[in-house]
Amino acid sequence: MLTVTKTSSSKEVESNPNKNHIRLNCDWEIEKIIAYFKKPYSNKQSFKSFLGKHAELLFINYVRELLEQGNAVTVVLEMGRCAFEGPRLLEKCGANVHLVPVSKLDLVSNRKRVKTDKLDAKFLSKLDLSETAKVWIPKRSQWDKRKLLEIREHKLNEVNRVNGHLRSFIALCPLRPEYINKKLSTKQWREKISHWQREFPDLYSDVMWEEIFDLIELLEFQQKSLDKTLARINKIEAEDRQHCLDNGEEYLLDKLRKIKGVGEHIARTFCWYVGDFKRFSNAKKLSSYFGLTPTPHISCKTSKEMCISKSGKPMLRAMTVQMAWLWTNNQKDSRLYQKWAPRLNSKRSKKTAIIAMSRQLVLAIYHYLVNDIEIEGVVYS
Repeated sequence: MLTVTKTSSSKEVESNPNKNHIRLNCDWEIEKIIAYFKKPYSNKQSFKSFLGKHAELLFINYVRELLEQGNAVTVVLEMGRCAFEGPRLLEKCGANVHLVPVSKLDLVSNRKRVKTDKLDAKFLSKLDLSETAKVWIPKRSQWDKRKLLEIREHKLNEVNRVNGHLRSFIALCPLRPEYINKKLSTKQWREKISHWQREFPDLYSDVMWEEIFDLIELLEFQQKSLDKTLARINKIEAEDRQHCLDNGEEYLLDKLRKIKGVGEHIARTFCWYVGDFKRFSNAKKLSSYFGLTPTPHISCKTSKEMCISKSGKPMLRAMTVQMAWLWTNNQKDSRLYQKWAPRLNSKRSKKTAIIAMSRQLVLAIYHYLVNDIEIEGVVYS
């Protein structure tokens, strides 16, 4: 007879009364996985090591064997460089994965000084998973969207870097016909530099002319690579929009872009990084995800709020603050801006006010996207 039981990670599973529950506490490194667990049919604790180029594959196969034997397996590991793809494969096998955030782990580690792989794995076994924070594991498609945004940012920085290098060549020449202090496309650079080479051949030596044209070719390559990434992003966005239309739903990116001052990149970053907004039970948890919530300080009779926690991804927090600055220019009739306008016009408290306003803006956008509550006084483009 099958019964419903609860594992130590507070997740209900359908199991047999005689089924064994095995908790694997793992220190997951590249080409090295150390698992600390209690042996089935015994109270003895044991370490098991998976080493070499195929350590991840060996560990996944080991978990699959335990599951095929009728055991309920919970894998506990820290958030790390390989922490999304590995847990995703383990969940696909049927294991229950509890991914622990490193920032929360530091708070309960009691500042342990001695640090080895075995001690890390043994430390995870002492955690009560029902009270330990758990990292949300995104789907592969969601992770691809996040990675594409990071790649776009990296390639855009490379294009700007090469453009800056070309402008530095122009600035170093005292006999230049004109000073270029703006970003130009590859075609504009090639036309201008070719014209200078014909009309003013003595501006640079032959070696420097070759270096300048090499930089133009590099800029052309970087720009083509960036255009391909943007095309992939637009293709995924079009597919998601069509999927929402087929289901009779409104696409979240289009819904967010209706607000004046919210552009394509901000809306895309906001929606693609968060993913499913409904996984947050309330708006305050979303603002905590962005790292915009204040940290309390309590000592004796003193109790006050300190600076924001700054947890989460810095790029998301910077994007939220940028959105708040755009809000001050495009949404002056909104209640949110009017509330903070006196402090924003003051030089002394402007930075503090914009951070507080960005937090409340995240709360308002959560209710707008999830609960369809209109933001008061907002202007739509």
